[in-house]
Amino acid sequence: MRLDVALLPRLLRRPESSVCLLIDVLRASSSIVTLFARGAEEVVVAGSTTAARRIAAQEPGRYLLCGEVAGLAPPGFDYGNSPAE
Repeated sequence: MRLDVALLPRLLRRPESSVCLLIDVLRASSSIVTLFARGAEEVVVAGSTTAARRIAAQEPGRYLLCGEVAGLAPPGFDYGNSPAE
C-alpha cells in the first residue's frame, strides 16, 4: 500500500485512481490557533463565503476575511486558510 499526502486537491498525482480522505479540521484549527497567537481577539467561523462576507460587511474594518475554496482564497478575501499567511 502506498500513502501520499496532498495538502491541496490539485496536488494529487492521479485522483481518478485514488482513494482520498479529507481532513480539513487540522488546517482550520492550526489557522485559528495561529490567529490567536498573532493577537486576534476574536475568530468568527462562518458556514459559507457568503455568510463570511455578510458578517464582515456588518462592521467594516473589524474583520479580516480568511478562507479557501478549492485551495485558494476567494475573491475579496484578505487571506487564504494557511497558517503561514
